[in-house]
Amino acid sequence: MSKKIVIPKENLPDINAFTKSYDVRFRITTEDRNRFSYWSPIFSVTPDATYVPTGDLVLEKHTGYSVAVWSETHIEKGGETIGYLSDYDVWIRWGTDLATGEWQYQGRISSTALNLIKPSTPAGIDYVSIEVYRPSRQQLRRAMYDIDQSNSAGLVNLTTDIITLPDNVFETGYDIHYLSDTPIGGLSSDTNYYARMVTDTTMTLHPTYNDAINNTNKINLTSNSNDPGYFTWEDCTICDFLLYSNYNFNPV
Repeated sequence: MSKKIVIPKENLPDINAFTKSYDVRFRITTEDRNRFSYWSPIFSVTPDATYVPTGDLVLEKHTGYSVAVWSETHIEKGGETIGYLSDYDVWIRWGTDLATGEWQYQGRISSTALNLIKPSTPAGIDYVSIEVYRPSRQQLRRAMYDIDQSNSAGLVNLTTDIITLPDNVFETGYDIHYLSDTPIGGLSSDTNYYARMVTDTTMTLHPTYNDAINNTNKINLTSNSNDPGYFTWEDCTICDFLLYSNYNFNPV
């Protein structure tokens, strides 16, 4: 005869960032807990609830600090709201020339607001970016890959619009952020483009994901720039859990 085991939602672990499910196991014992005991295999339980963010993340300036404010996230089942998310994972990064520093985990926040105090060092920090996630395994956050354009003349073919990479780090469809005070002709700074791999270490850039997949609307590269600039891709294992974001806000 089959038996049903009911686990209260508050006793479930964090969702596994890779499988997007709860990893659950149970222990069977005799009543006196002495004669017999064993652990079950680990079961993956896929939640049937969805998490729906509402509104936007707003950054407000105050004297000496800024405040990030976002809306509650609805938990829905069968198209109906059954509750609200009670905790959020928050990440921020600061920068002097846009918010290009390392992402820093701010912790699990039990509210929908966070005070942002600008660091005193290094000098000249003027920008902040913030991302708000539903709770997950924050240690799996992301890895960042930067390709420096300083050897642009050797990396960019202006006839074929092909960019040569130092290693096999991108794949077709990757969303790549470009940043430079002196952009390569045809590109705009602080803009996202999508890669299409020609070989393992060469790519063309496209304005949308579908363009990259279908090899359409290739960006025409018109001039080189050997000044500093970066093509950045972030390998983020929990990006599916992103709820709210606001980038390159000037808090001063």
